[in-house]
Order: sequence, then structure tokens, then C-alpha cells
Amino acid sequence: MKSGQLIKVVSNALGIEQATVRFVARRLREAGLLTTGARGVNAPDMTKRDAARLTLALMTGAPPNRVVETFKIFRQFQNDEFDQIEAASLIQLLGFERENTAEDFLVYLIDLVCSGPDRAELGEKIAGVRYIVHEKPAYVIVKGVGLEIYFTPLHLTKMNEIKSKGDMTAWSRSGFAGLFDMEGMHVMREISYGEIEAIASEFGAK
Repeated sequence: MKSGQLIKVVSNALGIEQATVRFVARRLREAGLLTTGARGVNAPDMTKRDAARLTLALMTGAPPNRVVETFKIFRQFQNDEFDQIEAASLIQLLGFERENTAEDFLVYLIDLVCSGPDRAELGEKIAGVRYIVHEKPAYVIVKGVGLEIYFTPLHLTKMNEIKSKGDMTAWSRSGFAGLFDMEGMHVMREISYGEIEAIASEFGAK
């Protein structure tokens, strides 16, 4: 799939105007974050990581002058409580590991849809997955099959240390599930398994 086709596919899947997707893709390309090369018939094929990066950048909802900077922050988030999720069927199915990032997780989802069994065989293991980007404070959450996976920019211990010093702008935890406080928070963008499937289908999904 060439760049122009990827832009069209992502635009259709997410319901975002092609002009906006094209602009964000150009900004990412200029920053060295998308595959580049010759133009026309000799243009390189886009990768699944290209698709994941463009999707995640659009999900941040950042204004044009901040989209690359914001994307660079969100893409590197990691899960700091991996011990609590590593036995989950979805984690096992994806082959996801402790050092993998929020960007990696989206790549893994796209790759699984492309190379794995069809939706009927996957059943509830992945068909109910939603991938959500928040800010204020910033984090990425993957929800589905009774599992919530949080990717954050700082280790929770560090967050709690900051909060204990009186910095009320720091991230914090609440409740037995260890979820973040929801005050002042809004969803930037959410995509479903179906939308991920629509993007992945152009890479040869079953």
C-alpha cells in the first residue's frame, strides 16, 4: 500500500477528512516517522507501523503545530504494572512484552488482524477491544475482554512521589484497581476493533 492509499484508508476508517490525514502524514514524514522514498510508481510501500503511527497521531487530537510533538510523547508510553496483565489471554495472543510501548501495542493489534485467525476464531479475545487516548493527564488505555491496560509516561511510584511533595498536577491513582483519577480528563479519540480491522484489511487481513 502506497502513502496515498494509506491516507485514504485511515481517513475512511476514522471518519477524518483526507486533507487532515494528509497533513498529519506529511508532518510525520518530515519528522522521519513515516517511510519515505521515491515518488510515483517507485514509491515505497507503507508498513503496519506507519499505519499505527498515523492512526495514533490522529487520535491525539493535537493541533497541527503540536501533532508531531504530542505523538512522540504518546508513542513511548509503557505499562508499568506488567506483572498484573502478562497472564491475560490478549497479552499472550499478541506476544506483548514488558518493554513494548503503546505504539507497539497498536502495531501488534494491526498485525494480528492481518496474520491471525478471522474474527470468529478470535472470538471475545480481541473483537471487543477499544484503544483510547486521553490527556489531562495523558495516558493510553486498551479496553476489552474484561481487561484494562494502561500505558503511562512515568512509573506510578514516581507519580506518587511527585504528588507527595505537593504537586497536585501530578498523575495519581485511586481505588483498588489502581486507576487514574478522572478529574479534568477528557477522551481525545477512541477507536474500536472494527476500525482497526478496517485499516488492517488493506494489508491483507482475512
